[in-house]
Amino acid sequence: METGAVLAGRYRLTKRLGQGGMGEVWAAEDTQLRRQVAVKIVLGNMHGSATVVARLRREAENAAQLQHPGITVVHDIGEHDGHPFFVMELLDGTDFTEILARHPRGLPVDRVLETGAAVADALAYAHRRGVVHRDIKPANLMELAEGGVKICDFGISRSAEATGLTATGGMLGTPAFMAPEQYEGRPADARTDLYAFGCTLYALLTGDAPFKGETVPALMRQHLTVAPVPPSRHRPDVPAELDRLVLWLLAKNPADRPASAEEVAARLRALASGSASSMEQPPSWSPTPNPSPAPTPPPVNPAPAAPYPGVHPAPGAQTPQPWPMGAAPAPNVPPAAAAGPGPGGPHAQPAAGVGPVPPPVAGMPQGGPPPRRKTGRRAFLLGGFVVVAGAAAGGILFAADRVLNADQSENTILKGHTDDVHAVAFSPDGRTLASGAKDGTVRLWDVAGERAVAVLDDYGEEVHSLAYSPDGRILAAGGMGDGVQLWDTRTRKAGALLKDKSIDISSLAFSPNGRILAAADSGSPSMRLWDMSTRRVRAELEGLAYNAESVAFSPDGKILAIGSNQNPVTLWDVASGRNIAELGTHDDGVFAVAFSPDGKTVASGGGDKKVRLWSVARKRMIGTFDDAANWIKSLAYSPDGKYLAAGDSDGTTWVWDLATNRPTTYKVRVMTVDAVAFSPDGKTLATGHVDHTVRLWKIGSGTE
Repeated sequence: METGAVLAGRYRLTKRLGQGGMGEVWAAEDTQLRRQVAVKIVLGNMHGSATVVARLRREAENAAQLQHPGITVVHDIGEHDGHPFFVMELLDGTDFTEILARHPRGLPVDRVLETGAAVADALAYAHRRGVVHRDIKPANLMELAEGGVKICDFGISRSAEATGLTATGGMLGTPAFMAPEQYEGRPADARTDLYAFGCTLYALLTGDAPFKGETVPALMRQHLTVAPVPPSRHRPDVPAELDRLVLWLLAKNPADRPASAEEVAARLRALASGSASSMEQPPSWSPTPNPSPAPTPPPVNPAPAAPYPGVHPAPGAQTPQPWPMGAAPAPNVPPAAAAGPGPGGPHAQPAAGVGPVPPPVAGMPQGGPPPRRKTGRRAFLLGGFVVVAGAAAGGILFAADRVLNADQSENTILKGHTDDVHAVAFSPDGRTLASGAKDGTVRLWDVAGERAVAVLDDYGEEVHSLAYSPDGRILAAGGMGDGVQLWDTRTRKAGALLKDKSIDISSLAFSPNGRILAAADSGSPSMRLWDMSTRRVRAELEGLAYNAESVAFSPDGKILAIGSNQNPVTLWDVASGRNIAELGTHDDGVFAVAFSPDGKTVASGGGDKKVRLWSVARKRMIGTFDDAANWIKSLAYSPDGKYLAAGDSDGTTWVWDLATNRPTTYKVRVMTVDAVAFSPDGKTLATGHVDHTVRLWKIGSGTE
């Protein structure tokens, strides 16, 4: 369009304010009412697209029904030379992308709370009328010159009743602020706006969106699978309650987000007034996986039964989350997301701000060496890594022709136990390491200070297993005693003893939401699932034979993997307590199991000196590491999914880089590495040894 053009004989275009892949936005004069307005019109290269025309008309209809001080007013709709357009109020103000350009480290917290509450109020109003914005971002929020904030550009908004305007598998939105369900082409609802609002709050607090990437696939992988770093990691003055709220909004599963924008607005206002402590706190979410593509359920209030103090997501490195169960398996480890710019550059007048619509993304970027040629269903040994080719592994093979030996000086030795160390566990915030030993004590270590800070001796018997609850409030220990001992981590005082008929609790695991504690008994034919709200046995899984040595929850908490000395690796449905698959076994028993952070793979280690990898979706083995010289006693994936660590009975800790399948060895000249655990940021590996020590290793310090 050109300056001076008159649309519908009424609106004279005076200044182009912006343009994108779908339209142009102009300042214009309404010659009949003698007022300044903004006009959005479909671009010429979009002319003739019935879908775009329908979308623009729908935008006008949706926006026109929204009469709220926090939403841009729509005045009129029309057509000029076959180009649909609509007319809205021309705002005097600055969009928040431009504001953030002047405050690259984020805005004052009080300002974010005030702005956020106003935006949430406006979203709540729109949602009550069945309208979803689907593109909330700083560029679509205008701070008015006379005060207040307005949401602009319902250009890709969607009435809850509207269907059929987006092709199957298509995506609408701005990649840095799009919810997982938008990337998957599933229906958007009010909770989709809440996710984008969480991304926007994150940007207002830190200066940038929660995920960075130079490509849409890179951003897609992170929004679907990576847990965001809490905003307070970027700026310590962010209150813990605001940290929790932002992470709650960014839950991968729509059902795990707040129930409504009204609730979010109320929490933001409470924080602004200093009364948030009186409210029930949002959960400390470790985001759950995206549900399989299906009709989006109605909003669910995921508030927990009891308040959660503090923010306890894994700090530091970003943590992959699972893909939908049964989805086509990707390579073992997604590549690290490329660093890149965050929100787009500043815009002078934000009225409508129509951005380009990215095309559907068919797959994820492939990292690591190129796949070798697919062959028949045979096993190949490549530098110690066996891959079952054909249907099981898709023919994706990586060579690992050398073993790296870690610099032995790159470890810290923690001494204090007087007998074999059988268990280690990092607190969710990464500041504390717990170790349990045959001497009947649990010791707490300050990781940064590399020193002991407490000795918990309430259990009194050999400690063979440890687990922190996901919110960090509870530390559980089991072993040769009368059950499972719980401690309050804030006071370090003993809490309940979950009294049990167990003989030897060899492994403990909390469900991702912290509501269930699984206790594996290596001396009985069953496993108990404890309800942490009632401190009673919720279910008992029978028929496991004897010696259940290891247990692990899937990242979504729906499946329990169990490794037994006398049984195959089995998968159990947590909700029903039924055995759903027997994956296979190791010669001489299974001693350790671990779920990959994406939930697709279960690793198991056993008496045959091998680590086997099992596809959860296909229920079959997809690979084997057979480098170890002795029994595999312990396993752990790094939180980012890049590494798999195993401790063997020869005193060696193996760490496989899953992008190359090359192992690095961390050798100690003592028998048996009984326990391994990665720090939440993935940079440190803790190991427990039979020489009464705990060691901390810097990951990535290997040398050839």
